[in-house]
Amino acid sequence: MRRLSLQQDSSNFFKNISNFYLITPIPMTFNTTAYRDQIKQFPDITFEEYQTITDLEVRKDIAKKNKIIQTDAYNRTMNFLKGEKGRKQETFTLSFRRSPNKQYVVVDGIRSALKDILGIKITQAELDFAKAFYAEQKTK
Repeated sequence: MRRLSLQQDSSNFFKNISNFYLITPIPMTFNTTAYRDQIKQFPDITFEEYQTITDLEVRKDIAKKNKIIQTDAYNRTMNFLKGEKGRKQETFTLSFRRSPNKQYVVVDGIRSALKDILGIKITQAELDFAKAFYAEQKTK
C-alpha cells in the first residue's frame, strides 16, 4: 500500500479514494423497521437506575415504554374517575343481531385480536421494573 504525501496534489488523492470505494462497495441501507422497534423498546434499565435519572422527560419516556405500566395506566385512570361507588359494581354489555337459526353465532376478528395480544412480548426486565415502580407508588 502506497502512502500519499502532503506534497501530492488533492486530485490524485481523491482519485485513489474513489478507486478504493469502487473496489469495495459498502451497502448503505437503513432499516427503518428495526429503528422503530428499537425506539419503542423498553431500555435495559433497573428501577434503581431509573430513580437516579433527574430529567423528568426521560423518566416519563422510559416509564411509557414499559408495556405493563402502559396498559395499566388506562385501568388506573378509569378506577380513579369511577370513584368508590363505581368500583363496587360494574356493568358490561354485549349486543349483536339475532342468529338466523338461533343455534350459533358467527364472530369475526377474534383470531387477529388474540394474535395481537399473544404477540406482545414482555421481558423479565419489564416485569421487575413494573413491580418496583408500583411498590414505590404505594408508599407515596
